[in-house]
Amino acid sequence: MLHNKILLTGANGQVGQEIKKEAIKSDLDLMALEKNDLDITSLESIKKIIEDFKPSVIINAAAYTAVDLAEEQQKLCQEVNTKGPELLSQVCRDNDILLVHISTDYVFNGSKSGPYVETDEEDPINQYGKSKYEGELAIRSTLKKHIILRTSWVFGIQGNNFLKTIISIGQKLPVLNIVNDQLGNPTSARSIAKCILKICQRYIQHGICPYGTYHFSNKPETTWHDFGISILELAYAEGLIRQIPKVKGIPLSEYNSKSLKPMNSVLSNLKVKNSFDVNIDDWREELIYTLRNLRR
Repeated sequence: MLHNKILLTGANGQVGQEIKKEAIKSDLDLMALEKNDLDITSLESIKKIIEDFKPSVIINAAAYTAVDLAEEQQKLCQEVNTKGPELLSQVCRDNDILLVHISTDYVFNGSKSGPYVETDEEDPINQYGKSKYEGELAIRSTLKKHIILRTSWVFGIQGNNFLKTIISIGQKLPVLNIVNDQLGNPTSARSIAKCILKICQRYIQHGICPYGTYHFSNKPETTWHDFGISILELAYAEGLIRQIPKVKGIPLSEYNSKSLKPMNSVLSNLKVKNSFDVNIDDWREELIYTLRNLRR
């Protein structure tokens, strides 16, 4: 059994915050670092932290996630999403550390009918997706002991996300236009955190685990339109908004966006479920949990 030290990058993000909360319930020794504590684009910065803390696992939850802005800030996006994972991989390889890295459904072009499996061909259609895909390639070519966990449509209590945007706009406007022809799986940051920590515990306990790329999301699949309606109805029930605005479904082609988006982001959870026996939560239950915590 390895020692239970885990280093977390991106501790202030949606998933990072939930990993911190969930780790408290376990026997894991988590060092949670924010951008100011650790620059993942600096090899020296990473090496110093590793030498001092000596973790068994690094969870990389640090990412550039502003999808539309990435079209303009390509260099910064590339630094964080591609160079950062590459440097972390090098340090993990040299120190025999498992790297758990969070990736995205945006590595796919979205043209497949049916859920994406891990062996489907990647073909990102925007800068954010390209930077994340290149980060994956860097990890695979550098480090054997890695878990790449792709997820989709992340929502949580912290950070900027669709859920909080809908509540904010829903308080101000009588009618909301929401895209109704994009398919995906809303996934709570809490679910992702629980999945990642289960993988970490398995590795620490046995000193090995089935390395590779996995998909993880909540169930069932839905559209942004239907997800938005669920958010508004439950937010109203929880007293977060005073009235439910009218929701109009529009095609993605009518939505004003600076970047292309995949039409289908549905991910198959079979591999991660079979390999790590993780629970696949229902996003509707996770939504209730998240809204109740937002209300508090």
